[in-house]
Amino acid sequence: MGVPTVGMALLPSYATIGILAPLLLVAFRILQGIAIGRQYSGSVVILVEAESSLYAKAKAGVNVITSAFGGILMAIITFQVTRYLIPDETMANGGWRILLGIAIILVVLSFFIKHSGEQKKSQKSDISLTKIIIKNYKSLVYMILLCFPGAVVAYFQITILPNIIKQILKQVDVNVAILTTISIIMFIITCNIAARLTKYFKIKTITAFGLVLMIVLSLPMYALYKANNNLLIVFFVVMGAVFGIFYGNIMVLFTECLPKEIRYTGFALAYNIGFGVFGGLLPFLCFFLAETVSDYTAIGIICISAIVGLITLYKLKTLRIL
Repeated sequence: MGVPTVGMALLPSYATIGILAPLLLVAFRILQGIAIGRQYSGSVVILVEAESSLYAKAKAGVNVITSAFGGILMAIITFQVTRYLIPDETMANGGWRILLGIAIILVVLSFFIKHSGEQKKSQKSDISLTKIIIKNYKSLVYMILLCFPGAVVAYFQITILPNIIKQILKQVDVNVAILTTISIIMFIITCNIAARLTKYFKIKTITAFGLVLMIVLSLPMYALYKANNNLLIVFFVVMGAVFGIFYGNIMVLFTECLPKEIRYTGFALAYNIGFGVFGGLLPFLCFFLAETVSDYTAIGIICISAIVGLITLYKLKTLRIL
């Protein structure tokens, strides 16, 4: 993933190479997606499978979530610090390349980490992708559907809510970066709480409780904020907490719903399709609804996704311990 990121940092401008510049940018983004699609889903399976107890699996899953959203949090903070240190004119004229150029350091570090230890030669699987899909299509479909509320959690916190506030409600004086930072911190905290709750409750129960809260609280909390703009931070804090309760154990559900021998491929296939489709459509759909119908309909997508999640959750084939 670091190589295409460095490629974007060094990418010549449109004035220099013309139409080739945006084409290369799209190509680099595709390569990023391919890289993270393989690495992220694979790391989840490896970490969760390595644990024996349910609580340990939940902790492993939440560690992956924390690292992913922690990375987003650090990106937001780094961007804000860079904007503070670098004038807007300089940033527009190429200063943005500094943030992407930092990936050069990460590429070098990852190379040494990867090649520092003795590696086992991977064995090629004889199971075809077609057989995996045919034999486990129900679990794959359920995983993809459960990615709907999962994508809502990610995109609403990072993209959709901040842009609704800025672009739709025209509250340009609101610092959405601070609000997003607070929301993600609360989200990470409640994800860890959700993992700890697996000592006392089933994972499905905890996840379902989070989905119910998404249905019950999303629109009322948004209406409360619309009635009093000073409560905007409360809205972000509450939604971050609710999202965390639902999302905290989702990686264990995903990992355990497929047979062990095809878990790596099955997880990657369903997870990347689900987040690719729903994550790609959500921003367009929500902004379209907010502009043409009402901003409440955009927030209502949270409730719809949670309903889909609840229906899917209890049809998902998982181990009995969940």
